[in-house]
Amino acid sequence: MDGVIVGLQMMQLQFYGVLTILAPFIPKSAMKPKQDMDQYTQELVDRRMERGYDPKTVDVFNYL
Repeated sequence: MDGVIVGLQMMQLQFYGVLTILAPFIPKSAMKPKQDMDQYTQELVDRRMERGYDPKTVDVFNYL
């Protein structure tokens, strides 16, 4: 859950252009939850893409 919260905060900072300015001052330990969530999400997407299209299974990828 920490990764989601940190990720949303980072997205807001990035959207407004503040992350570029603050990035050198953000400790790596503060970025760890976001990086973990990014990695977890990427693994979920990769596994889903490997399964391919199945008309019997409906999920968000059916609409993309």
